[in-house]
Amino acid sequence: MRNRVFLKFAVLLLVLFSLGYGSTLDQVMEKHAQALGGMERLKSLKTFMAKGMVKLGGLEGTVIEWGKYPGKYRERIDLKILKQDSGTEGSYFWKVDQNNKLAELKGREKEDLVTSCCFNDFCYLLPQTRGEVSTYLGKASREGKGYYLVLVKPQGGSPAKLWINDSTWSVDLVQTTVFQETVTATYDDYRVVGGVKKAFHSHQTTGNPLYDVDIRLQEVSFNLPLDDSLFLPPAERKRDYRFLRGKNLEGIPFDLYGNTIWLKVWVNDKGPYSFLLDSGAGATCIDSGLASKLGLKGEGIVEGRGVGGSQVVSFCKIGSLKLKGVELLDQTIAVISLSQLYATLGKEIDGILGYDFLSRFVARIDYGDKSLSLYDPESYHYPEGMEVLDMEVTQNLPTIEAILDGEYEGKFLLDTGNSGGLVLHSSFIQQNRILNHIKKKVEKSFGGVGGCGRGFMAKMKSLTIGSFTVREPITLLVTNGEGIFGSEDLAGNIGGEILKRFTLVLDYSRGKVGFEPNQTFGLPTQYNRSGMGVTIKEGKLIVREILKGSPAEAKGVRVGDQIMEVNGLKVTPRSLQGITEIFQGQAGTKVNLELVRDGKPIKVKLILKDIF
Repeated sequence: MRNRVFLKFAVLLLVLFSLGYGSTLDQVMEKHAQALGGMERLKSLKTFMAKGMVKLGGLEGTVIEWGKYPGKYRERIDLKILKQDSGTEGSYFWKVDQNNKLAELKGREKEDLVTSCCFNDFCYLLPQTRGEVSTYLGKASREGKGYYLVLVKPQGGSPAKLWINDSTWSVDLVQTTVFQETVTATYDDYRVVGGVKKAFHSHQTTGNPLYDVDIRLQEVSFNLPLDDSLFLPPAERKRDYRFLRGKNLEGIPFDLYGNTIWLKVWVNDKGPYSFLLDSGAGATCIDSGLASKLGLKGEGIVEGRGVGGSQVVSFCKIGSLKLKGVELLDQTIAVISLSQLYATLGKEIDGILGYDFLSRFVARIDYGDKSLSLYDPESYHYPEGMEVLDMEVTQNLPTIEAILDGEYEGKFLLDTGNSGGLVLHSSFIQQNRILNHIKKKVEKSFGGVGGCGRGFMAKMKSLTIGSFTVREPITLLVTNGEGIFGSEDLAGNIGGEILKRFTLVLDYSRGKVGFEPNQTFGLPTQYNRSGMGVTIKEGKLIVREILKGSPAEAKGVRVGDQIMEVNGLKVTPRSLQGITEIFQGQAGTKVNLELVRDGKPIKVKLILKDIF
């Protein structure tokens, strides 16, 4: 979940930019340096500090930054309900989130901070380094104005495109890309402080004004004395959780429903409520309907990313989030509408236990015994025989390296909230020309938090995780993804259909994950062999999709048909998971359906078959 909205760029660039004229990189940068106050003046800068006000989605607060050359940086954002502190002392990149959890920055978050430090240190500008990090792209026009375009990408950093006004020689725009979406920051109200020209106002947008960020600086200073300790990560505050007995909690039972994990949770001592354990959720969430019933008022509007796009998210504070035997205290959690998921899940979802829960413990998920165990990270020891792999946590999401079909390497999200098997992102598919190597694929829709999309279903050869190889995983290929499925930073997503073949240990604090195969490891991955997708609409089970070449298509089943009986048993919305399991039967299995179409009953006999 993106709650920082890349404010680091918005404030840093306010302090720095007014660019010059030229047709080559050196000419542009020389003029840029002159406009800023001259190269000698820039070289004389040792530290900087900037303070201002920030507005985001109805929230207002403060932002403050410190920098010390070279390579030291810190930013603190305080929106009251949302707070975040991040920085680096030059080698270790860190953040403290709204629940005071200290974590090392990895992946895209670290890359963004590396680029921020590049702007702070003027490495994109200085003659000895500019050629390594800056590229002149040429001229462009926008809204009747002419611009010189410079792409800045330091080693280990994320790219940012600067739009340099050819009349004022200032940077009017800076563009970055997040989940295949362009983020544009505009700059104005330039002033001179200490002989250096800088903008005191910026406005950042993705095109949706709901998520715009507005920053106005109030104070900027250079060459203040700043102690190096300012850039060290702060000591983590006392633990915000407690075990009700002992230092660990073993054997919490869970329901395994459609390959996903469901737990009983009490909120502020009320419940129990049904929460999904979802490692693919960057924050713990509560359904907006339940929040309203409990008198929890969401504050602010930020953009939450799901599999199909984005969705409005607000935040609230709760005093207690409790499972049997363990309690989290004084949490800031996301408030989001989850009611739309009922149509495809067939199960009410009251909330999601995500990063804010899982990152506190070492979590052992035993899919075979259907139990969750939570351990104190400081005292946990991996059991003998368990294979332990590196796990990188980036943007609050756990990722590992895996190999597709024995040759395509990539970084994959471990997603206990995904009921399917394997998902491949569009950028990974295009980069490796995956579609060219697939003999048979079928177009299919998908959905989740944030909306729906379309892709292809196919059977890949294999997925290798460490020394384990899962044969013929059923795979969703997202060809034009939005939201998290549109991420270019990830190759894809490994879901419950694969993860349930292991006992899984998630260790966020050490950046490790343990895999131990269970009795289901060698079994083939399952999928719907009827080719008929079903949803809940107005309390009825309705056919929402028919796959081409499937048994359902061959027997004339249509989108919009209502399912009344399956194998002689009457069905209700609560039967959805049971129907799905029947449709996942072996090829050759006979399934008798009674449907209603235009008020008339229809009987259909299907024989399940492999579709791809």
